[in-house]
Amino acid sequence: MNLHDFREAHLDLRRIVNDAIAYGPDPSLCARFRTCRAVMQANYGLVRSAFGMYWTTSDDPRRFPTQHSDPFERILSAPDLPRLLSRDANSIRRDLDDMTTAFEWAEEARVPIA
Repeated sequence: MNLHDFREAHLDLRRIVNDAIAYGPDPSLCARFRTCRAVMQANYGLVRSAFGMYWTTSDDPRRFPTQHSDPFERILSAPDLPRLLSRDANSIRRDLDDMTTAFEWAEEARVPIA
């Protein structure tokens, strides 16, 4: 899976999670989350290097301030949608936004997307 395909999976995950925050984790959203999460987990290792510098203690000024953990891992570590939603909704949204920003920064840095 290339970075473009991984970004598409992220956009699907973002829609699923935002719908679940707004409407609750119905069975359809739970099934879609499981599928999308499995794809992203299976492929994150292949694209992680495109993002890692943004949430490490590097001196890169674009690094997320004071963030030392990976928002992809925080979102994908939830084994199912109800457990993800047991977290604070604002925290989940922040992680999703950080994931989107990481894609934007990787694109600016000209990390090969396709």
